[in-house]
Amino acid sequence: MKKAVILFLFLLIQTCAIGQDSNMFLRRNSLQLELSGGDASFIPISINYERLILMSSKIAWNSKVGGIYKPWGNSPQKAATFELGMVSLSSKHHWELGIFTMFQDKKSYMNDDRIIGTKSPPWYLAARGGYRYQRPDGKWLFRIGILLPFLRKAGDDTGKEYRVQFKYQNILVPWPAISFGRAF
Repeated sequence: MKKAVILFLFLLIQTCAIGQDSNMFLRRNSLQLELSGGDASFIPISINYERLILMSSKIAWNSKVGGIYKPWGNSPQKAATFELGMVSLSSKHHWELGIFTMFQDKKSYMNDDRIIGTKSPPWYLAARGGYRYQRPDGKWLFRIGILLPFLRKAGDDTGKEYRVQFKYQNILVPWPAISFGRAF
């Protein structure tokens, strides 16, 4: 009987130790505040909700939805964002890859009472890559990375002061991104 109890305790301790080595995120949802941008004249501020959809032993697939507010001159821009990506699973340090899209409202860009363009590009498509710090059981997360726009619909810009270089200024130029969040 003593041997059976000792064997049972030994197996229980081993099982608990194996369970602690898991790199799976215990919290599948998070809210994140992100700062990013590809132009010195503005810093878009976005709030995103992230949900980890599927997790395997090495990779977690996620989807993200959010909103952006860009304080640009006298005409702030608003946009909705969507992202589908993957996160590597390790103890604290993770890499991320994903496809990001942004749908903007169509307003005039105004800076110092001067119209820069009559309509903003209605959407972007970008690749995202980066680093994420989050413990598997942690509530707080930190992310830093880049967005690389590779497709942009330019819209119907017909203003007198519209410039062609404004239309294409951010294509294939990396945008830095940094975000802080809380998982729940």
